[in-house]
Amino acid sequence: MLAGLGLFSLVTIAVLLPTSRPEEEPAPYGARPDTLRFGTVLAARTLSATGAFAGYTYIVKFLGDVSGFSPSATSALFVVFVLPVWPE
Repeated sequence: MLAGLGLFSLVTIAVLLPTSRPEEEPAPYGARPDTLRFGTVLAARTLSATGAFAGYTYIVKFLGDVSGFSPSATSALFVVFVLPVWPE
């Protein structure tokens, strides 16, 4: 079910995002923000964050119950997990 929701959000984002480069448009910078595009970006970010935190919930459960790590060890594992992708 989670994979289905992820696929749904991926298709929704792919369909709603613009396909042309801003430099190719007659006015790459608008005088006022486009509320539809802003809503699309906001929805995409919300779905992305919700999916990430839902995934972390299942990973914590897996690390605790199946792998046998303590709650303090799972926190340390998440820190190690995030470090390689930390922006420089």
